Amino acid sequence: MNFPFRYELVEAVEDEFVNTVAGEVLARAVDVDGWCADVLLPERRTLVLRGSPLEAPVGDLAVALRYHDDSMDWWDLVDPVVHATLPDGDVVLSAAVCLRDDRPARPRKKARPAQYRLFEGERFAGTCRTVDGLPEDEPRYRWPAVTLIGCDRPDRIRDLVAVNDWGGIRALDHDGRPMSFAMIKFVVTDIRPSVLGNDLLDVVLDQSSVTWSPGYYRERPGPASRPVWELWRDGVPEKKNLWAPFDSAGRRAWLDLTHGNQRPAADQTGVHHLDGRFATDREGLHLALGEAMAGPGGYFGRNIDEIADCLDFTEFTLVWHDAHVAHDADRDYFTRVLEKLRAFGATVELDSTLDGLVAADGLAALRKLTERWCRTWAKAAGLTVHEARERHTWIVDVNRPGWRYERIVTDTSAEVRWAAAEMALSPDPEWLTTPTNSPEAVTRAIMHEGLWIRPPETFLRRDLAGHPAPPAPDGYEVTVKRGDVISVEVTWNGSAVASGLIAVVDEDAAPHRIKTTPEHRRRGLGSVVMGALVREAIAAGATTGLLFATEDGLPLYRKLGWETVSDVVIASNTEGNHDQ
Repeated sequence: MNFPFRYELVEAVEDEFVNTVAGEVLARAVDVDGWCADVLLPERRTLVLRGSPLEAPVGDLAVALRYHDDSMDWWDLVDPVVHATLPDGDVVLSAAVCLRDDRPARPRKKARPAQYRLFEGERFAGTCRTVDGLPEDEPRYRWPAVTLIGCDRPDRIRDLVAVNDWGGIRALDHDGRPMSFAMIKFVVTDIRPSVLGNDLLDVVLDQSSVTWSPGYYRERPGPASRPVWELWRDGVPEKKNLWAPFDSAGRRAWLDLTHGNQRPAADQTGVHHLDGRFATDREGLHLALGEAMAGPGGYFGRNIDEIADCLDFTEFTLVWHDAHVAHDADRDYFTRVLEKLRAFGATVELDSTLDGLVAADGLAALRKLTERWCRTWAKAAGLTVHEARERHTWIVDVNRPGWRYERIVTDTSAEVRWAAAEMALSPDPEWLTTPTNSPEAVTRAIMHEGLWIRPPETFLRRDLAGHPAPPAPDGYEVTVKRGDVISVEVTWNGSAVASGLIAVVDEDAAPHRIKTTPEHRRRGLGSVVMGALVREAIAAGATTGLLFATEDGLPLYRKLGWETVSDVVIASNTEGNHDQ
């Protein structure tokens, strides 16, 4: 009886981009046993997370020990179970503990960690003071042996071992087309006549020295991969949502198949409908997006970076049905995907009745307004600003007396925590400025990292048309200096008593340093300065005003018709005062 070969053993080679890809076919096998298997975990241990921000983690955790030289050791806490929460936020839990990297861990007694960072899944969750119970014996992941059932040319594998003991396995569809590729170690421990006969052989490949973690590039497929492959063996599926019954691991395997069988949308223009009913995790979000843009089994990225690779600034409309499902599953990630699509020209319509999506759209709008304010304010203040795009953070070099860095972060819990944790380690003076509609939650997250909370401010906006522009009172003179930054000065008997700056970037204007000397306050000079600045900004093409107001300045701007965009929480990693 002849059996179809459903797997190929191939050389593992590096392409011009230094990616590991499949090379020459060395042998074929009818089936593979132990290939789609779970990793072998070490024993469970009891740990205490001292000062943990997590009381009830959902899913696996990771602890990154960051040292003073910025190197890190990563420990995975698999299947954690919380047993108690002690005073001061200490959490007692048990988990299978695995050192993630192949290299030896740093000696913790000789090189004191500067910080223990916690990750819940892929989300940064904050820091803790220390983790009691991390083992000294550095337990690793282990993988079970793999048996090739019905292999036709095992000697080719043995020949390869003399040169390179790493290769790959490809799963094939019924027409012999490769569906997937993953790495394997070609260490032959046994060759015997196959139970299938036909002069075939069964070959055992030892994997005991493989210690990489699940999630590693070209990792071995898990048990969820095999039923996914069976659905794909007849070719790319012709119906949408066949992936919906699978868990995240199965969906991840489905995503890998879409990547290997890329069939991008022939034309992005027009209207595309995304069925969001099953986007209950990140994998489901990307699968639904791929099918919306490229049909059943379609590929449109497996993560945010890959989405960007698929987009080409073509204008199109994406109607996202039941968008609340993805929003509820992972608000931060949903919002980032939404922003990425819109940044590349997509009009995204959220077809959902959930009120929370208004907040999601509001967060995206807040981020955009913050970016516009930041660039315009930096110009007015003569500062240098650049964007750390992956975390929606703007870094400002406040190069004036009392020098510091300032991080401007739009509000999501992960991004604020990450910025606060970075600042806690920084030897330089830094400030963190966070426009937010949840000031209490942001303040708690910042204080957990040990930063000092500064006086809050308010993010304001106004259409500049019709802005009040009162004349100066008798005896005062107004002087305007036009340039890259516009300045206004009010004088009394030749002495400056009130002044301000404004910068224009595109259609935005940001007033800056509006001030009046104490002896001339309460005479309307602030309104005079603002009116003159706005008049000049309008002449320079501005239509919208954006500013951050202190508590003292807020009454003036309220009187002039400026409206609240959000609260602004401000913190620093030093206790001393610095000029803003």
